[in-house]
Amino acid sequence: MIAVLLMVFMPQGAGMLSQVRKRGVASLISMNESSGRVLCPHSAGKQGFGYIQVNKRNKYFYAVIEADIDPLTAPTFLYLAGGPGESSLIATMGFAGPCTLDSASDSPLLNEFSWTKRANSVWVDAPAPTGFSTGPVERTLNDAVANLVQFVDEFFKKHGSLNKNVHLVGSSSSASVVAMLGTRILRIAERKIDLKGVMMISGVVGPSALYQGCVKLAKERTLLPEKDLNKMEANLEKCLKGISECNELGPGRPPLGYHCRKAAVTCESLLVDPITKTGTSVYDLRVDDGNEEDLYAFELGDFEDFLNLESVQEHLGVSKWWDQENEEVFEVFGQYTTYDTTHFVTELLNKGMKVLVLNGDQDYVTNSLGTLKWLSSLEGTEKYGEKLQRVPIKKLEYGEGQLLGRLWASKYASGAKLAFIEVTEAGHCPALNKPLGTQHVFNEFLSGELWDRT
Repeated sequence: MIAVLLMVFMPQGAGMLSQVRKRGVASLISMNESSGRVLCPHSAGKQGFGYIQVNKRNKYFYAVIEADIDPLTAPTFLYLAGGPGESSLIATMGFAGPCTLDSASDSPLLNEFSWTKRANSVWVDAPAPTGFSTGPVERTLNDAVANLVQFVDEFFKKHGSLNKNVHLVGSSSSASVVAMLGTRILRIAERKIDLKGVMMISGVVGPSALYQGCVKLAKERTLLPEKDLNKMEANLEKCLKGISECNELGPGRPPLGYHCRKAAVTCESLLVDPITKTGTSVYDLRVDDGNEEDLYAFELGDFEDFLNLESVQEHLGVSKWWDQENEEVFEVFGQYTTYDTTHFVTELLNKGMKVLVLNGDQDYVTNSLGTLKWLSSLEGTEKYGEKLQRVPIKKLEYGEGQLLGRLWASKYASGAKLAFIEVTEAGHCPALNKPLGTQHVFNEFLSGELWDRT
């Protein structure tokens, strides 16, 4: 998956308009950082931008956006984009922030499907030099996670009022990162971060299960001729052996970089490339490669043009050319797609956290079959996966009978909560296919109401 997990948001443009709400409450954003409403001039939530020095050479850029409604009491979420090396501003202005970009004018339009209506948000560009972040690329995944821990510590010292009901959200390759970050935060009580849960979207968490899911999905949907499917199945063992070597030090221990890179190349060439060569998108099996945006609920503007405007960068307090993905970061961190991080998910549950995992049923690279497989194997102080397997599967519907997908959700004696959602008719970024349902699910995840459906 080393060369395919970078989710590219097509800059085709068009957002949604709705009524602008007015309010007059105190701001949570300090005045010693860049501010204004440059990312969304129409929303009620105030915006701030700045840098956190995470080590001697690296600074992480962030955008903080207040909730439109009751920011003083709203929960807070911190978002990390995937790639690796993709700027989180893609999600901010692509589907989850208060505004999207209009395709015709590349100007912000109010987003009625925003995740920031009832939640304060922090959008981080990491690892360096992703997006507007600066400094050399971190050498290892553990270095990057350590820098994120430093970021979280320093950010909440600066923004103590946002340190309440905190949730981490990671997409694609960053799903593993937020699981690791969450466990690091929880291991040291003195940090006093009010962490409540972690959400992983189309995550690369259990690589062995995901690649097994690739083979199963290819066979179930006859994505290749029978002889090619048989060859793919025979090659699976080579991939799994490589993943085992990557994780040779054991659960929760650091990955072996050389073996991880070798495994990533092997697994991709044997189990992903055969699908890619047919012209089918491995991000959305319903369309040809490169046409994923045809099935998005709305079009996306040109982020690069907008974020490199001198006037925009002046408001953001930055002076760096912005690229939506950083190839150098991708080259260094792409190897970790074969690193098994299920141990960290188990540790989160052992600490009583909420964990939501969400995947689209049309995604091949982070398929729901493999995701449910690794989830079902989770075992810590309780048999989390076994119980999740036994729960009745619920249909998730919103509005006037609009189907989002299927829900598996379970609660545990420790207070932990685990849920898996398979979003029907959705690819690698379900929020672009079903923005309304995803918005509802996100709010129910933050409030915990998602588990009241069971």
